[in-house]
Amino acid sequence: MVAKLTILAGIFVGLQDKRHEADYDTSRQWTFTRAAKEVLAGKRAFQLWDKIENAKIAQEYRVSLLTRLRD
Repeated sequence: MVAKLTILAGIFVGLQDKRHEADYDTSRQWTFTRAAKEVLAGKRAFQLWDKIENAKIAQEYRVSLLTRLRD
């Protein structure tokens, strides 16, 4: 279960990085194919979350997002 949550977190971090790239890096063009690939990655991430969301570690992760100290 930890491995799945680690994979899921990595996917979300990667998608966030891609979003920032798309928004702020004007030196690169996004093709439809490249954008569609990232959309599918997001869809797979949510499908994985649906499978593990009720696990104790997933619940703890969810709480940590709300309670961790921010810089």
